[in-house]
Amino acid sequence: MALTIEEITADFFDASALKAQPITLYRVDGGDSRWYYEPDKDHYYPSVTSKIQAVVPMAYGLFQWCVSLGPDYVKIRDRKAAYGTWFHLAVQEILIAGTFDFDALADNLFVYSRTSGYPGAYDEWLRLARQDILSFITFVRRHKVKPLAVEVILASDKNNHAGAVDLVCDMIIPLKGFHGEVYAGNSRTPGGPKIGDPKETTAWITKRCLVDWKTRRTGFYESDEIQLHMYKEAWEEIYPDLPIDAIFSWHPTDWRTAPDFKLKNQTDTKSKALLPHIHSMWDAMGKTEPSPSLVVSGQLTPDSDENDLFSFQAIKDTLEGAKDE
Repeated sequence: MALTIEEITADFFDASALKAQPITLYRVDGGDSRWYYEPDKDHYYPSVTSKIQAVVPMAYGLFQWCVSLGPDYVKIRDRKAAYGTWFHLAVQEILIAGTFDFDALADNLFVYSRTSGYPGAYDEWLRLARQDILSFITFVRRHKVKPLAVEVILASDKNNHAGAVDLVCDMIIPLKGFHGEVYAGNSRTPGGPKIGDPKETTAWITKRCLVDWKTRRTGFYESDEIQLHMYKEAWEEIYPDLPIDAIFSWHPTDWRTAPDFKLKNQTDTKSKALLPHIHSMWDAMGKTEPSPSLVVSGQLTPDSDENDLFSFQAIKDTLEGAKDE
């Protein structure tokens, strides 16, 4: 896999609500793990997903799906990932500007399917996109989503990981509790024992939430829960005065009559107890930075030494070159 280095910044950041500015990191892809590099600290952070993949077993259902595809697994996985990338880009307009041009959807997706290397996926992607974008719009409006940060980069010095969070926002969520209602009497029980006592009800309350979305429609895995908890760790390390009230996984559905979606509250899942062990297991592996990249150049002649045709370049040197361009 070719090495790619990209400067990463937040796509949207509400400076009026968030005092500390998110740092700029360089994302390094192409090896067995994804890394984020912070030049000011000269430090590499493993990505949240790389940490999870390295130490958490693959979900059995996902494993079965991979096996069922056989040799086509990588090709199908990458095609789905390409659609997921497009979806992330598309919903940013909805979150930031509150607009989306469905009249331009077919043309834009036609171009993207070809530039991303999957022209044969166009018809499938267009069918999915029409449903998925409407599902997302329904989510944003139903929950009165007010973005605080979109694709914001978070790096945790305490637990040594980094990643891009899809969305941190204020939104309304249903919460059970005692919201001021009391038991009232009726004609059959005018003086019942609970009359006037507080009554537990469900109310829609505005909370600060962290949301991660998937474009798959097959549900959520334990790794999705862990990913959210690790993002929450990093956010609250950087913004201790703005703690996250709830974390959610989102995915669209194959709706037929009206747009719908799945939103799962992962705040109190048992998997959050795994985080200290995941961090310890990663540390025990001894990975602190990406492996050097192989550079091959020169001409082979009958008298040349093959050892002169290659070298290993530290990723840091490659990063310095990328920043100077």
